[in-house]
Amino acid sequence: MNSLENIPPRLSELKKEPPFRVPPHYFDDFPARLNHKLEQEFIAVPAEPRGKIIRLLKPIMGLAASFLLVFMLVYWPLQIFTPKKMASGPENATDLDDNLLHLLENVDDPTFYALLENEPEKVTFNDEELVSYLSTTQSEFEIYMQIK
Repeated sequence: MNSLENIPPRLSELKKEPPFRVPPHYFDDFPARLNHKLEQEFIAVPAEPRGKIIRLLKPIMGLAASFLLVFMLVYWPLQIFTPKKMASGPENATDLDDNLLHLLENVDDPTFYALLENEPEKVTFNDEELVSYLSTTQSEFEIYMQIK
């Protein structure tokens, strides 16, 4: 509390004039200096088209470099450490198609026409086979939507 009582007398001892001053004759030639600065700002600097292209390409090149960096940090190590054949589903399907094409290429015309003329054998399914087939190829929701 004692220090708060000492503050008003100290303030009364300070000088009452502003601490900053404008230099003498500052505003005498102020409009001329302002016009000169404005004219210098409006002088057109010839823009180089090369500079514009580089300015436009910088963000694109940055994105390309970052994608390349992510590719190098993720894809290459994964390719090194993962086995070459992860799943045998799609590759087997293409192998089956290739085998079927190979078999059809070796069939002569009369045999092929004989196969087409014969009626296919009627295959009967029991309920268990039908349920197991549907459960492996479709979800319960898809089956329900087809029945509805």
